Amino acid sequence: MYIGRDVDNISNVEKLDNITFDGSATYALEKSSVAYTPSGANNILISIDGVVQQGNFSVSTTNIVFDWSPTSSNTCDWILHYGTGLITTPADGTVTLAKMAVNSIDSDQYVDASIDNAHLADDAVGVAELSATGTASSSTFLRGDNAWAAAGGGKVLQVVTASFAGQVGTTSTSWADTGIAASITPASTSNKVLVMVNFTVHNSQADYGNFQTIFRGDSSGTNLGPDATGLGRVSGRAGLYHMCSMHILDSPSTTSSQAYETGFKNTTTSLASYTMINNITAKITLMEIDGT
Repeated sequence: MYIGRDVDNISNVEKLDNITFDGSATYALEKSSVAYTPSGANNILISIDGVVQQGNFSVSTTNIVFDWSPTSSNTCDWILHYGTGLITTPADGTVTLAKMAVNSIDSDQYVDASIDNAHLADDAVGVAELSATGTASSSTFLRGDNAWAAAGGGKVLQVVTASFAGQVGTTSTSWADTGIAASITPASTSNKVLVMVNFTVHNSQADYGNFQTIFRGDSSGTNLGPDATGLGRVSGRAGLYHMCSMHILDSPSTTSSQAYETGFKNTTTSLASYTMINNITAKITLMEIDGT
């Protein structure tokens, strides 16, 4: 007779096929007519003639070997193979970390998109974990389209600057060169040139004025101003020194040397205008800007 927990409460219970005894001590263990290999003798419970047997047999591969020889008059009631422990279902929220094996949870148990930023260690995601295209290096950056690319567009590639002093005057209503000029050779046809100029203008009469602009080339070249009046105008009291500052971003589309010069003209031929009067220094600066 077996006195103890109900065998249905034993975990990992498997019911094996009953044995027909014939007086032998050794019998094959099967489950659904297929040879069965038990974990060990202590994992087998067998009932014969209503009495649960344990400790009076051993196992050898797929066989059970009794210490005695059951005869044909003995009846096998059932054979159970069971694991360790009892079948119990923990209540929700009752399993603590202390009850879990180290590394028992890995990426196979994670639900997609279940890990938020708060549960990522600092610097846990490195360059190797990014799926970006291109090659990461000290000279590339990650663009918004998830691609590594070399920095470009807007970088200053070279600077040319020149200073001038020497009065230049005009009484013409047509564009005249000031002599404030510089040249630069772009490295690519896609690059741009930022032109910046500072100089003084002096008018001989009040109520009249003059216009100033920047040319690609000289006054016979391309006026970079929006219209025939150029980029600036000075008017007011006679005898004043007016400080003029102009800048323009040009796209010369060339890799040949490109000259830039300022020009000025009067609103009337009765006016005399001067730049760099009394040798006040004028300056022009050219910057090649990466256009990629």
